[in-house]
This record gives sequence, C-alpha cells and structure tokens, in this order.
Amino acid sequence: MNLPESAKIRNTTILSSIVGEPFPTKLLNIFKRLHSSLCTIWNSYGPAETTIACTWHAVNLIEDYKSVPIGLPLPGYRCLILDEFH
Repeated sequence: MNLPESAKIRNTTILSSIVGEPFPTKLLNIFKRLHSSLCTIWNSYGPAETTIACTWHAVNLIEDYKSVPIGLPLPGYRCLILDEFH
C-alpha cells in the first residue's frame, strides 16, 4: 500500500484504536512509515454481536509482529477460552 503525498501526516499526533477484524501487519507497516513517534495505536477485540471491546493491546511500533496481539481484558472484564465441551 502506498500513500499519496497528500495523505502523509506531518506534526500531528495520531491515536488509533483498531477494532473488528484482525489488525493486518500491512496496516501496521503503514503506521510505522508515518511518523511512528507520533502514533499511539491500541488493538482491541470484542464480540461482533455487541460491538464493544473487551480486550486491548498497546501496539509497540518498534516491535516486528507476525500477528498483532488482541491483548488483555479491560478492567472489570474476564475472558474465557472454551471448546465444544465447555
């Protein structure tokens, strides 16, 4: 993905919260090519049926991710991993 010159961001603080589909590493690399020192990115996860986030992860723009983690439960939430028997 290439950004047109007009889409490049200069001297602007960016706060982005990614919720929904898995956070693609291609998109993460675009944020890294921008001024990464100005970016704060949170990757969030939650059930689509309720449209709310229940986990979050502060994305480290220096780290190389194979996949971006969904993070830990938000305060007051807990997560359970279930299989077909539970």
